[in-house]
Amino acid sequence: MNLTKNLILAICFSINPEGPGFSFYIKPSLNFIPKEVFTNQSNWELVKSNKGIKVYSQWITLHDGFKTRRLKGELNVRMAMPDLVAFLLDGGRVKNWMVGVSESYNLKIQGETSYSYARFSIPWPFDDQDLIVENKLDYPNGTDTAYIYLTSHPDLLPRMKGLKRMENFYGYWKVVRVSSTSSSVEYAVFSRSEPIAPRWIQDPVIMKTFWSSLNNLAACCLESR
Repeated sequence: MNLTKNLILAICFSINPEGPGFSFYIKPSLNFIPKEVFTNQSNWELVKSNKGIKVYSQWITLHDGFKTRRLKGELNVRMAMPDLVAFLLDGGRVKNWMVGVSESYNLKIQGETSYSYARFSIPWPFDDQDLIVENKLDYPNGTDTAYIYLTSHPDLLPRMKGLKRMENFYGYWKVVRVSSTSSSVEYAVFSRSEPIAPRWIQDPVIMKTFWSSLNNLAACCLESR
């Protein structure tokens, strides 16, 4: 695989700002959770729109002063809402749509919370990386909207030699029923990881790969009908 394209896998959709730009402050918390980020939905900048998929970016400042950029994608898919929620919670299917994932599966399911594992293939000279995510489903009865909050759990499994474990990864899925056969999707992620390449290299790669993953997701949903 192309080295430049796969830089995204090593930084997990995160960029550390190196110049002026908008950022907002996320309130301090002893137990930082994605819901704190979910409530901040202003000042998004549209950076790519193609084939019905829109990608936005937003500078954020975390409670400890760390600055990073959050990405958000919006699209409609041809899949009923309950089926789409089940699809997104199926860790084994992540490798079918997320760019660079070579292995993925569910670790365990506990009620409305599940844990999934993904391994990313990174070209030399970087180590391959893996990610363990808690997926917490919030699916109010009688509503047409479901939320899945994402939080990394790096210590849930022993670390393996030659693999770099991704840490401080957060995000959410928002799925809304459009009709009996289609849904709208909102997906936002960010990481507190330090960047490994200059921003001018990372920026275009991140946008392309993030958009490509959502495009793959839409195709997978269509094929699964």
